[in-house]
Amino acid sequence: QPLAFVMQIGGEAANGLATNYGTGCAGTNGVPSCIAVGLPSLPNRDFRIGVRRAAGNSLAILLLGLSTANLPLPGAPGCNILNGLEFGTLANVVTGPAGDASAGLSLPAQPGFDGVVLLAQWVVLDPLISPFTPVTSDGLSLTLRFF
Repeated sequence: QPLAFVMQIGGEAANGLATNYGTGCAGTNGVPSCIAVGLPSLPNRDFRIGVRRAAGNSLAILLLGLSTANLPLPGAPGCNILNGLEFGTLANVVTGPAGDASAGLSLPAQPGFDGVVLLAQWVVLDPLISPFTPVTSDGLSLTLRFF
């Protein structure tokens, strides 16, 4: 589990925060990792959610929810869905040869989103294991905050 330093700049509430939780399951390149590309600060039109160490040149599906879960993924023994899928599928992308990809999630300047926690996870088809076998990344908890 990677460690990350957190720095708070002014104010009483922390800045936007991205924290990994749970575990994924191993595929061709090991266990895929769900990452934040930038800070989940409001507004941030360029915010992205990425995946690393997935199978290269494979379909990756980004799942987004509000609640935690631990549901078995059908057809993938040992792989679990880690969020409640309240938003369902946010994006479908194809990973590069090294197994990296990302999808944009434009964060608006809306006061109502301050403090909202979004949960993200990737499901990746790994054709080197089997043409239709999915593997999962760890989860990523995103706390949205005005900067």
